[in-house]
Amino acid sequence: MSITAIVTTAGLSELTNAVKSGLTINLTEIAVGDGTWATPADTTATTLQNEVLRFAIDQWQQVGTDSIKLASSVRSDSEFTIREAAVFTATGTLFAVWQRNDPPLLFKSAEVSNLLVSSTFSVTGLPAKNITIVDSGSELNLILDMALLEINTNQMQQQADIFNLSRRLNLAGL
Repeated sequence: MSITAIVTTAGLSELTNAVKSGLTINLTEIAVGDGTWATPADTTATTLQNEVLRFAIDQWQQVGTDSIKLASSVRSDSEFTIREAAVFTATGTLFAVWQRNDPPLLFKSAEVSNLLVSSTFSVTGLPAKNITIVDSGSELNLILDMALLEINTNQMQQQADIFNLSRRLNLAGL
């Protein structure tokens, strides 16, 4: 399922002012939160409902002529549900927001200290030449640990077995 990024009025205003001045805006940070929205996020958003973490953009990539893909690692030992995400300019302006209450965007488990998050958003209709992505230069590499993979696979199988047993007991009226 695709979630559309909403460019905020404040973000568009900062971009418009930069264009008029012959400057660029710098997108520097991604934030995630667990807040729920009573109504869908719209262009008037200036903050996340409940920001949990904010971190530098680690990498970015131009996708075609009208989209930008941002990626970063959520570095935390905490566990939380990610229902909202945003990209911020260097001045702290919320430029674009993604939001979904149910199902949530992602779940950050305590066992995963570095969760890779990535999102692509359209810059169609925006003066993309006036948008600069400032990344941390961090390399995001996927490391496959076979022992951890086997443990996770076994845990998922156990959960599936428990679910199936519970279902059979419910069907049997027990």
